[in-house]
Amino acid sequence: IAMIGVSSEKKGEDRKNLKRKPANVVMKYMQDFGYKVYPINPFAKGEVINGEKVYESLEEISSSIDIVDVFRPSKEAADIAKKAANKKSNVLWLQYGIQNDEAEKIANEQQKNNLKPKIFLQINIGNEEQKSGVSLNDLKELYELSVNDFNLNVIGLMCLPPENKDPKEYFSKEIEYFTKKHLKFM
Repeated sequence: IAMIGVSSEKKGEDRKNLKRKPANVVMKYMQDFGYKVYPINPFAKGEVINGEKVYESLEEISSSIDIVDVFRPSKEAADIAKKAANKKSNVLWLQYGIQNDEAEKIANEQQKNNLKPKIFLQINIGNEEQKSGVSLNDLKELYELSVNDFNLNVIGLMCLPPENKDPKEYFSKEIEYFTKKHLKFM
């Protein structure tokens, strides 16, 4: 977890106040449950908070980050969301009271990208009862469901033509179908 906005001790401040600041309380709580937390505060770079070295920015952390937890003003959230997306984090956690529509949009898109399993759709190209797979007639519907409803990344098709038949005839049907439907594959 990268925690952006962990508070450092200010000159003349009572050390007890540091332990009561929300970001520091959450950091300690997460540590108590076994999470590795990287505190980020550009004004406290190199200091140690709750036993962890403070980083200046998210980009400085060489490890992968699952969660970016934000304790900064709402206006900074979109920039932080972009950095979290570049870091390929799975979750952008804006603490209570922090709201930024652009940050939410960036985080939602990043979550979709991170969570898209790559799949092939199996086609029963010869409509044979003994083989599994979807018929060409139902392929577009399955493709749309896979991509839009189940957030899957369809990267290709697979099929077995009927035994003792020329596979070119069947594979050309498949190619023709997708050319007609303008479906794109990566």
